[in-house]
Amino acid sequence: MRTNRGKGKLWRQGSFTVEASFIVPILLGIIFVILYLLFLFHDRIVVQANGCEALYSMAEESLSANNVSMRAKVEDGLWVVRVKKASVSKTHKSIKGTVEAQAMWNIPVMTFFLNEMQKISWSREISCAHPEEVMRWKK
Repeated sequence: MRTNRGKGKLWRQGSFTVEASFIVPILLGIIFVILYLLFLFHDRIVVQANGCEALYSMAEESLSANNVSMRAKVEDGLWVVRVKKASVSKTHKSIKGTVEAQAMWNIPVMTFFLNEMQKISWSREISCAHPEEVMRWKK
């Protein structure tokens, strides 16, 4: 302890170090959780966007309608998520695509609190009819 000259106050050395040793890990943990959640939200949006783009390409027949091309198209640009299953089913009128993905970072605390949030399930069905054909049927 030391005294402040003239005021008689006592200062304890090391009190800031003890407080910082409690506060800094908590703040860093909060920052890392926020970053991880932002990565998950990014990948959720990328899966939806890439899945829609792949289905539209398959409907226009510019991309082959098989599971390998669907998986490759959806996995492009993902950060923390790995595609577990991607499937395409095509009929003469429509094409349906489904994607199941899961976070590849196995952080125990995250799996305890955010288990359902780390899984992405996406499904969409679009029509394969071209606008010209739709107009012909309408007449």
